[in-house]
Amino acid sequence: MKFLILLALSWLHGTDDPLFRVHCSTRQVTCLSEAAVGTSGGLRRLSGGVELPGVPVRALCGSLIASDCGVYEDGRCLDARPTWSLLRTPAGLVSGLASGRVRFWDTGQEVLCPTDAPIHSLAWDGERVLAASNQGLWSLDGQGVQEVRLSSNPVASTVTCVAASGDRVLVGTAAGVFRRKGKDWAALPGAVNVSALAVAPDGHAWVGTADAGVYEETAGSLRQTLPTIRGVTALLCTPQGVVVGTDHGAFLEGRPLYDWQAEISGNQVTALACSKSDVWVGTFQDGLSHGRPGNWSRVEGLPSSWINQLGVSGQEVLVRFSSGLVLSGAGPYWRTMGRSSGWPKDWTSGLGPDWVATLSGFYTRQGKGWKTYVPKPALQGVTVTGVARYGGSYWLGSQNGAYCYDAASGECRQIVRELPDSWVTCLESSGGKLWAGTFRGGLAVFDGHRWSVELPGERIHCLLSTPSGLWVGTPRGLLWTDGREWRRFGREQGMPSEVVWSLAARGEELWVGTDGGLLEMRGAGRRARVCGVSRT
Repeated sequence: MKFLILLALSWLHGTDDPLFRVHCSTRQVTCLSEAAVGTSGGLRRLSGGVELPGVPVRALCGSLIASDCGVYEDGRCLDARPTWSLLRTPAGLVSGLASGRVRFWDTGQEVLCPTDAPIHSLAWDGERVLAASNQGLWSLDGQGVQEVRLSSNPVASTVTCVAASGDRVLVGTAAGVFRRKGKDWAALPGAVNVSALAVAPDGHAWVGTADAGVYEETAGSLRQTLPTIRGVTALLCTPQGVVVGTDHGAFLEGRPLYDWQAEISGNQVTALACSKSDVWVGTFQDGLSHGRPGNWSRVEGLPSSWINQLGVSGQEVLVRFSSGLVLSGAGPYWRTMGRSSGWPKDWTSGLGPDWVATLSGFYTRQGKGWKTYVPKPALQGVTVTGVARYGGSYWLGSQNGAYCYDAASGECRQIVRELPDSWVTCLESSGGKLWAGTFRGGLAVFDGHRWSVELPGERIHCLLSTPSGLWVGTPRGLLWTDGREWRRFGREQGMPSEVVWSLAARGEELWVGTDGGLLEMRGAGRRARVCGVSRT
C-alpha cells in the first residue's frame, strides 16, 4: 500500500509519463505564503509550476501543505486525512480536521470541538489555541474546550477566519470583525461579510471581504483601501505590501502574481466533448473553455456558468446548461436551439453527440437537420435522460426505467422490473451489449436476450464506448471493461479526485472530467488493462 501511495504522489507531482496528466485551474486562491499560492486546483509555486494539481489546498505553514488529500511536506504525506488548517505553536504543530477535530501533533492528542463542520482556521493567542468553524469559535488548552462568544448577535457565530500576532487577536465573521480586549471582545466597525484577515508582526491589521474589497485598520476603526477588489479569499502581509488572494487570482498592489488565463476555467468538470481541433470543457459554475493542454481559452458571454452537457455535431458544438437551454456554435457566435431551430420545445433534459432528449420525446441528427420522435402514449409526460442505438431500436433512459422504441413500427415498450433501479442516468452501446447506468443500482447490461447487473449499488454518472472497451464514471472512481475483465482507477493510480462526472475520447486520448480538474490519459486502450486495479 505504501508503494502505491508513493507511486500516486509521483504522478500527482508529475513524471515523464504519468498515467493521468492533470489539467486544472489555479484561479481561485485559498491561502497564501511568501513562496507559493494555495488554490482550489493545487499549489502554485511563484517560482513556477503546480504541485498537487487538481487537489484543493487549504492551508500553508512553512514547508507544510494542508489539502483535501492530507498534509504534505517535501512530497511526503504525513497525514492522509483531509486537513483544513495548520498552526505552529511553541509546543508543536496543530491541524484542523473535519467534524470539529483538532490534532496536536506533539502529543498525538485529538480534541473534539462541538461542531460537525471542519476547523477551517487556527490561531495562537500566546496561551491557547483558537479553533474556528463556520459554526463558532473555541479556545483549546489543557483544561479542555471552551466556547468563545464574540457578541449577542447570532450572525457573529458564523466565524470565517481568525488571525493573531502576539497578543493581538482578530476574528472575522459574517457580522464583522471582532478584536480581543482583555477578556472581552469588541467590534471593529466598518466591514461585514469578512472573508480574510492578516495581522502584521507590528500588529497592523488588514481585513478582506466577500463583496466590499479590502480594509485597513486605522486608529481602532476600519478604512476601505482597496474597494474594487471583489471575492477576497486570503491576505498576507509582506515587506513589499499586502498580498490579496481572490477567487480570480492573487495580487500585490494591483499586479497579478501569476497568470492563469491559459488554464481550464474550473476544476469541477461536468461536461466534455472533442471536436477535430479542440477539447471542450464544461464546468459547474465556472463556465466553458476549449483548446489543448497549455493553451485553453475561456468562452465569454454565455447565459450561465453551469454547463451540464456537451456534444459535437458536425462542425458545431452543442452546449446544454443546467436550465435545459441549448446553444449551438463553435464560438464566438452562438445560436439558441429550440422552437426557432425546428425543435418542438425549447427545454431539454439531456444531450449527446447526435441526440437531444426532452419531455415526452427526443431528437436525432439527420444530415444538417434534426428528426423529432414523440412516441405516444408510452412516453407521454416522461422526462428522457439518455438515448442510445442498439439492435436496430432506440433505447431511452428515464426516471421511470428504460424504453425500447422501434421507429419503423412505432412500438415503444417500457422496461422496469429487469433493472436494478428505475432511474436510468445514461445509456451506451458497446461490445455488442446495451449498458444502462442507474442512480443507485449499478450498471444494467442487456445482451439482446436477458439483463444482468454489474457494479451493484454503484451510482453511474457517465458511460463512454471506445474501440478498447467501455469506460464508466462513478463517484468512487473510473472503471473500464472489455465485457470480460474489469479495471478500476482511483487515487492510487494518480487521480486527484475519484468523483468522475464526464468522459470523452479522441483516438487513443481519454479525457476524464472530475471534481479535481480534467484528466488526460494517453494510450488509453493499451494502458487500461495494464495500469488499472482488478475489480474485486
